[in-house]
Amino acid sequence: MTDDFDSANASLLERLARPAAEQLTDRGYQPIDEVNGITVGARVHNSGEQFWSAHAEGTATVTGIFEKVGSSWSQTYRARDIEVVVQHDEGGERQWANYRTLLIPGTD
Repeated sequence: MTDDFDSANASLLERLARPAAEQLTDRGYQPIDEVNGITVGARVHNSGEQFWSAHAEGTATVTGIFEKVGSSWSQTYRARDIEVVVQHDEGGERQWANYRTLLIPGTD
């Protein structure tokens, strides 16, 4: 993360061009080691991916897990506010909510 990036004054495109981990830390998220058995390096798929190979092999590899303690979301839903950053097999980095991220058994 570069210290000179001004997130408050950057355009939406400038903010979105930054890696997901930097975007999350800019918004107050902190890295954590694990959530629901998911760790960095684990094979996962998003719950919206319903095809067979997604369930069997996963569609992405976890590159980071982040939590924002005390966020308005966590207070509203009385649950941890956790985002999972993945490198998707189709290319590109993606950010998923932890409750939509499913671990592929035997691949962690």
